[in-house]
Amino acid sequence: MSTWIQDKESGNWLMSQATIRKDTITYASTVAFAAVSSTTSLYLDANINKRYMAATGACTLTAPTSGIAADTELHLEILCDGTDRTMTFSTGFECHPASGTKAIESNTTLIIIFKYNTAESKFIEVSSSFTVAA
Repeated sequence: MSTWIQDKESGNWLMSQATIRKDTITYASTVAFAAVSSTTSLYLDANINKRYMAATGACTLTAPTSGIAADTELHLEILCDGTDRTMTFSTGFECHPASGTKAIESNTTLIIIFKYNTAESKFIEVSSSFTVAA
């Protein structure tokens, strides 16, 4: 999918291929994003990474603490099924609140955006919101 993005280096707007993947999170699983991965949905490129996930259980998410370009963005849309779920953002993430957990009520979507901070070697939460299914 092509989209307009602002280049991190030059600040210029350009048409680029955004990486959009759809994953299913399974109960008690760990989702480990990586700078290099044989699993395309977990691979993070240098611009904007969008991932759509269906949360069917509690999940722990981790991210690399090196090998990621400064200001790389990670956008997550996590759709919760008919049961309340808890997502834990562990190694490589900094969330608010500091506990790193996000409770998602049933039939709700968490939209959360992170930006990689090389000085802190982790993805920092930029914003988050919840959307309730109609």
